[in-house]
Amino acid sequence: MRKCPKCLKYGETDTTRFCSSCGTELFFEERFEKNNKDIIKKNNPISLKKIYSILAVIGVIIWSAAVFLRNTPLIDNDIFKRIIWVAPNFGVVWAGIGFAFMLFPHIFKREFDPKHILLLISGIFAFLILSEFVHHVFLDSPFDVWDMAASAVASIVAIVIKYSR
Repeated sequence: MRKCPKCLKYGETDTTRFCSSCGTELFFEERFEKNNKDIIKKNNPISLKKIYSILAVIGVIIWSAAVFLRNTPLIDNDIFKRIIWVAPNFGVVWAGIGFAFMLFPHIFKREFDPKHILLLISGIFAFLILSEFVHHVFLDSPFDVWDMAASAVASIVAIVIKYSR
């Protein structure tokens, strides 16, 4: 029989998937039986991993849409053109965080510690700044402050999501 992590009661059989008294899903793995607040939040049904996975999908959609729409004649508005040109930096931050959350357990054979999210976001932001310098120095494109602003806003949104939970 499996023990419910929420109400600490045991299920009727080993095949019971949900607790009969509170409706919480019962897990096979022992690590979920511990009341770890970083992995499972009692009051929040959506985990941080799911949120960042959704952000990864949104980031990839933003990046691809912006790259495909950049050189099309559909865009005539100057403000919309500026948004399209900085949108990939916004999308890359979210996609990088989401993919790190999804791929880390498969590569390192252990769970990603949510305490390190600030380090991950800082690393992605530093990589984007380095990318701007490389483009400026080696590819003769100007250093774009608006790209850095979009990256900073996306990083701040990701940090707010982490610490608002």
